Amino acid sequence: MKLSERLGQLDQLQHSFAFKVVASIVIAVAASAVFGTYAVAIASGTGIETEALTEAVADAASSGADAVAAREAMERILAAGSDPTAVGVAVLTIGGLAIGLVWLGLGLTYTALILLTVVIAGPLAYFRDTRDLGLAAAGLASLAMCFTAGMQLLRAAFSSRGAVTSIARNVFAEAVRMKISLVFIVILMLMLAILPTVLDEDQPLRYRIQSFLSFGTGLSFWTIAILTILFSAATVTFEQRDKVIWQTMTKPVSTWQYVLGKWLGVVSLNAVLIGVSATGIFLFTEYLRSQPAVGEQQAYVAAAGPSRISEDRLAIETRVLVGRVATDIEPPFRQNDPEFQEVVTNRVEEIRRQDRADFARIPEERQRVADDLYESYIRQYRAVPPAGSNVFEYTNLSRAAERNAPLNFRHRIDVAGNRPDAYSVMTFSFVGNDAVVFERRLNHGIYHDLQLTPLIRIGNGQVILFDDANFDAARRAIQAGTVPGDIVTTRDLVRPDGSLSLRVDNGYMAVNIDGNVVPVGNPNAASFPNDALQISYAAGSFRGNFARAAVVLWLKLAFLSMLAIFTGTFLSFPVACLVSFGCFMAAEGSSFLRTSLGSFATESDEGNLLPLQFIAANITNGVANLFAVYDDLNPLADIVEGRLITLESVLVRGSAIAGVIALLFIAASYIFSRRELAMYSGK
Repeated sequence: MKLSERLGQLDQLQHSFAFKVVASIVIAVAASAVFGTYAVAIASGTGIETEALTEAVADAASSGADAVAAREAMERILAAGSDPTAVGVAVLTIGGLAIGLVWLGLGLTYTALILLTVVIAGPLAYFRDTRDLGLAAAGLASLAMCFTAGMQLLRAAFSSRGAVTSIARNVFAEAVRMKISLVFIVILMLMLAILPTVLDEDQPLRYRIQSFLSFGTGLSFWTIAILTILFSAATVTFEQRDKVIWQTMTKPVSTWQYVLGKWLGVVSLNAVLIGVSATGIFLFTEYLRSQPAVGEQQAYVAAAGPSRISEDRLAIETRVLVGRVATDIEPPFRQNDPEFQEVVTNRVEEIRRQDRADFARIPEERQRVADDLYESYIRQYRAVPPAGSNVFEYTNLSRAAERNAPLNFRHRIDVAGNRPDAYSVMTFSFVGNDAVVFERRLNHGIYHDLQLTPLIRIGNGQVILFDDANFDAARRAIQAGTVPGDIVTTRDLVRPDGSLSLRVDNGYMAVNIDGNVVPVGNPNAASFPNDALQISYAAGSFRGNFARAAVVLWLKLAFLSMLAIFTGTFLSFPVACLVSFGCFMAAEGSSFLRTSLGSFATESDEGNLLPLQFIAANITNGVANLFAVYDDLNPLADIVEGRLITLESVLVRGSAIAGVIALLFIAASYIFSRRELAMYSGK
């Protein structure tokens, strides 16, 4: 029998109903067995080592309620090592795609492709010199197969008859056929496959994870965004240029159906690309998470002892792969307070009485005066004088107290030019809990992260923070009764109304030659810049956060697609791309524009208005405000920094973007309805 005949028989077999049923059952059973085996191994402790967690919880349970509360932090952190969610997502994704391919009649085809990939990439990955090449080849093949499978599923989903679905289905075929789309898709797959191989293994694990999340997600979004604009504009303008649209619009197809079909086709393609990219990034991030961090003999088992947590692992589980809610200090007053507005008025009147009678006569000038004064007051409020102190107030910590979640303190001090070889010793204490006082040696101009709770308060006044190496030894000494002291958790520090007061002293306590404890003040003032006095806590998981980030990125791409289609209805391809890219850059950089306006002068040194600068500032401000909603959705920075992306923010801002998409859709449909498309020559 000829090879072609044999292949034909195999193709008939994979299209048969009996084969599809049997193959689906086999895949479902195999997926359940894999996940069940892994879950049982984790539960029994034969997977990731769980002795540290078991010992910690057992010790806490035998030592009273305070110790149990203290161990909650370690339990949350170490429990991440025994969470089978990542494996569950991988098994569900692969199993779902496999069953989908079976029912599309591609089960044996993809089985052969997988075996071919193993034969080629396996030997390369086995040898150390070619390991990166083998892993990149395997990653590229996996991403390509997932993308192809997703496209097949899309074609099946849009296989029904109808104008909208037919146009969308043609968009899928056009995306694969057009060289411009194929090039970008290949580039995306190559970048995602190669990126894991260029990570520096000498870096701490938390930096590798953040680098991969940042570059992987950022490169994926920007590549797909550029492809979206080019392809969306091309699919509309090229059909007009080549007169292909004649065949469409002479049929019973409404203009709104044409626009909607084009948009649905592009956003569905984006859904596949985002889905494949996000799944690959998520799974590799979870793989990195399961690798040993700095200071660990194996993942989640610190080299310092089975019941300790390394600093690198602590940062990963509490500040990177998590959804944190951060709260900054409360300002002493708001800019719109009547008392502050009175100060602004007095300041303006004083300047007018001196030598500038026309000063701040227009609202924009008065607002700049108010902004400058408020910024100056806040800068003074966030400073601590030499050898002095200041008390800062925090609110909105009720949820942290309810969950008894560990508090993370992110801080930075600026002192006298921030010399790299200088440092200051600062003293921190909680107002209302005078027994909790601790000193920190801080380098200038560098952000420091510190887990505040749980902490140990020893009877002699010493405070030991969770990050300290002797935390566990002190805990055991207190439990054994050899050292008097107690354990302080978040519930002990946060007031019932969710507030917390933190006192900062610009100095420390020292013992003089007579043996007396005396205060020593620092000679220079210390200031805390914006976002440099934050307290945060974990309010969600990385997995949910990453899923919401992927949805946000897809919403942004949906907006870009409709924008390019809208411009393509009345502009040529180059001009439509130019306008769309201009709007895209303005939207992505609107926060930078708003920040830059603060240092853009519209008046001369003598106080005279500069007309051109004034007009430019107002135009820039209008553009920045126009795209403010788009720019406020910045999931990339949120997932890299571990900030929580709330479902409420996604729904509210996503609804605003959906409203803009609807307006562009109506405008594009109206423009198309007013054009004589069947007579358009493209010239």
